[in-house]
Amino acid sequence: MPRSPRPAGSLLSPLIVALCAITLLLVPLAPVAVGAGPSQTSGAPARPGPTSAVSGIVADVVDSVVPLPTVNRKSGLVRVLRRMLRLVNVVRSVPHVCGTTLMPAVGPLKTNKRLNKAARKYARKMARNDWFEHDSPNGKDPGDRISAAGYTWSRWGENIGAGYDDVPSVIAAWLASPGHCTVLMSKFRHVGFGYAFHRKSTFGHYWVQDFAHPRRR
Repeated sequence: MPRSPRPAGSLLSPLIVALCAITLLLVPLAPVAVGAGPSQTSGAPARPGPTSAVSGIVADVVDSVVPLPTVNRKSGLVRVLRRMLRLVNVVRSVPHVCGTTLMPAVGPLKTNKRLNKAARKYARKMARNDWFEHDSPNGKDPGDRISAAGYTWSRWGENIGAGYDDVPSVIAAWLASPGHCTVLMSKFRHVGFGYAFHRKSTFGHYWVQDFAHPRRR
């Protein structure tokens, strides 16, 4: 059963439904958190049905997806995460209604090696240690991890997802959730992506998107 994606951050900075305060179609959805700056955080929402308006974009933009979990191999992982960047920027190029809020189109994101480092490291940790939260057991939040990777931010956001076995599914799930959709459509300059698979973990597949805007020097 796919786990809901989660948003995290300082703009707005699965066990079972009983463990979660917010649900979407009986699948847990992480609440939007507020941090020390204008950042956002989100986890992954329920897998949308075939009638979802998002499906057309996903099908048109992401083709020949590399089978998972083979993307744990470096070459496959790079290909998959490049497709995620392509899809995210297509999504951002048109307005979207996130819950009841119309989010205008925003500019394309550029990948950042420091954000990639933060996202990939955290995806591996969630898979290896079998947890699904924005805050790690040692109390570090996404902003802490992004800073530790060497990125100096003015605002940041994070989406996480678990249980989704390909890029189209997790992107569609995030877009179907108001909090995650808002993170995707927010004004950031850079993004980093992470994915990890662990067959002995609860959900198998773990995804991380870390967004950020640099601090002015």
